[in-house]
Amino acid sequence: ECFRPVRDLSREWHAGYLGVSAADGIAALRTAEPAVADRGTVDARWDTAPEIRFADVHFTHPSSERPALDGITFTAPAGRTTAIVGPSGAGKSTLVSLLLRQRDPDSGRVTIAGTGTAAYSLASLRRGIAVVSQETYLF
Repeated sequence: ECFRPVRDLSREWHAGYLGVSAADGIAALRTAEPAVADRGTVDARWDTAPEIRFADVHFTHPSSERPALDGITFTAPAGRTTAIVGPSGAGKSTLVSLLLRQRDPDSGRVTIAGTGTAAYSLASLRRGIAVVSQETYLF
């Protein structure tokens, strides 16, 4: 029983060091600059689900030499449900990140309702898009 305070102190000391080691990563996230500039002025408000079009879109991740998307062209028709499916590494998440303007394509054009995604303000664009994960969890 006399060693319990020392054991408790040791546990708290260890937890404190875990927090200190995470502090640099948290500070980096808080001060990070966005990958794209928010220069859009159009408010993304659609009465119905708009047409989404990728036209000859090319994109390579900064840490990769191989393109994630190489000349992708498709149209998701207005008002229709469109599923993007494929094996791991096929570029599904990259398509969504370009749609949300987390990144901009190297070339090509992404449009929503005929307007390039860069014309929309980031906040309004992201407010108007919902993503359904392939791995759902019920609580």
